Amino acid sequence: MMAFMKNYITFPQHGFVFTSDPIKGSRFIGIVFQVSDVATVGVCLDQVATRYPDVTHACYAYKIGDKQKSSDAGEPAGTAGKPILHAIAQSGYDHVLVVVLRYFGGTLLGAGGLMRAYGQCARDVLTHVPVERKELLQEISVACSYDDMSIVMQCVDICQGKIVSQDAGVLLHIVCAINRGLVAQFMDVVKDKSGGRVEIIIHDKWLMSWKLWANN
Repeated sequence: MMAFMKNYITFPQHGFVFTSDPIKGSRFIGIVFQVSDVATVGVCLDQVATRYPDVTHACYAYKIGDKQKSSDAGEPAGTAGKPILHAIAQSGYDHVLVVVLRYFGGTLLGAGGLMRAYGQCARDVLTHVPVERKELLQEISVACSYDDMSIVMQCVDICQGKIVSQDAGVLLHIVCAINRGLVAQFMDVVKDKSGGRVEIIIHDKWLMSWKLWANN
């Protein structure tokens, strides 16, 4: 299973909240969750209902693989859930639930105004949520002479890899971790720069690397 994983992102903060600018007195609050399945969606919606019991509308949409759903939660049909779902599609995120809360401000916004407001709030929360990138790294062993050590280190840097361990003997044995998508490039660069003198062994072992992004 691990061999078929690609780089992916997660939301380290469960239920990230972002409040958009008020529109004609109405307040819009976006909340984003990472969800593994439809049952988790229900749990998250229950949490929102408990935390915001007096909200006028709690509209939402989710995408989990090929499963997706949207809800207008009492707003005119197609004015809330669909714009939220469209914002999710534009973001490229998967396994995500976005809830947009509206506290009615006394002024009707009309169908077009509602669609713009819900869509913008969903885009706002998806833009500002901190995301964590996870990379799948391939473990690779390299055996080289001490003269070729600098070449190997340079190639690891070129391919944004990491040194896991080093063992000195007659030859220098280096274990490194290279992003799965850059393994072929790493092998080609090492072979080219060393003239084929460096021995490379690819292990059936995978490592994970995490990097926090601040979207905003």
